[in-house]
Order: sequence, then structure tokens, then C-alpha cells
Amino acid sequence: MIINGIGGSTPPFGFPMTIYSSSDKTLQEIIAEDPVVNAAYNLAAKAHQKQKRRESDVPYITHPVRVANILLQDRSDTTSVRLAAALLHDVLEDTKVPIMEMMAVMGREITNLVLALTDEEPSRAHRINAILRMQTNPDAILIKMADRLANLEEQSGFTVKYRKKPDVRESTALLLGVAKSAGLDYTDTYQRLNDMMIQIETDMPI
Repeated sequence: MIINGIGGSTPPFGFPMTIYSSSDKTLQEIIAEDPVVNAAYNLAAKAHQKQKRRESDVPYITHPVRVANILLQDRSDTTSVRLAAALLHDVLEDTKVPIMEMMAVMGREITNLVLALTDEEPSRAHRINAILRMQTNPDAILIKMADRLANLEEQSGFTVKYRKKPDVRESTALLLGVAKSAGLDYTDTYQRLNDMMIQIETDMPI
């Protein structure tokens, strides 16, 4: 689903998009200073406030924060739009925040990027199709890689089960292939995810 022709300026509120490198600022500093990223964090924190990570007491908001941090740590530059979408990437999928509320707060570009990252159905076929649809959307590919890396690196009992799931390993291999075809294999996020998959296949061969 792509929203066209509605919503405010892009990025929202008439502020210009900001480019960040890994050496510029911490995510905490960016959230405090950048109105776009600040709005995204506040919306995500409110939407996820009663949620926990699976099989843990860890607040859910720690996951999108980790995803945004992975992007920020990458030596390739990132943007306020990409960081905002990373913070919001599970909001439409896992909370009751409606699309139009996100549109009103965040604008069309960021909302469409979040939609590109939203799984409408928890099925293998849908996950595969969602990744294939990202082929022309490098921002979505980078955020999806950061999301998958954050899930695989997380230290919890659920992560062990998650790593063993054949569809997770299959879709991650596809994601890496799509990223390479899009010319994103130079990024640290790609390299980290690829190294993680090599380690997983070594430890737990199919």
C-alpha cells in the first residue's frame, strides 16, 4: 500500500531532511535536537508503551531504538527520514495506531517507508513478497537489514528459537541478495548481517 497525494510536506513540519554520519551524534542527541526524529520517537514510545519483547520483560521500544542505532553506527551516512522510519517500523504492524494518524504526525514519505516495512500477514509467502517489493527502495532495504540484525543479535531465549526457524534464514538470505543487487553490500549493516548468517549456518546448519 502506497499513499499518494495526501499529507503535509516531506519531511514533516517543513523541516529539511538532515544527513548524519556515524561520528556526528548519538541517537539520544539526535532525538533531542531533530524535530523529525523526535516526533518519530515520541509516537513509537507511546504506541509501544505497554508492549514487551517476546518472552521477556524488556520494553518493546528498545528494539526500534536498537534498529535506529544500527543505522547510525553504519559508516555510510543515514538521514532523519531513515532514522524516523526505523523508530516507527513496527508501529503500524504491531500497534493500533492508524495510518492516517501517522500521516498527520510524520508526513507522507516516512509513512510510506513504514508501510513498505509492514508485514500485513505473518506468512512465509507474504514475507518473501514483501522483501521482493523492496528491490527499488534502498531505504526500506537498509532498515529491514537493521531490523533483522537487531532480532538476530538480541540476547533472549526467543532469539535462539528465532535463529533456528528455516523461514527466517531463507528470508534473510533473500534480503541479503536483494541488498547486494541494490548495491548496498558495501554498508556495515550488510556486512554485519551477512557475517551473522555465516555464523548461524556454521553453528546450526539446516
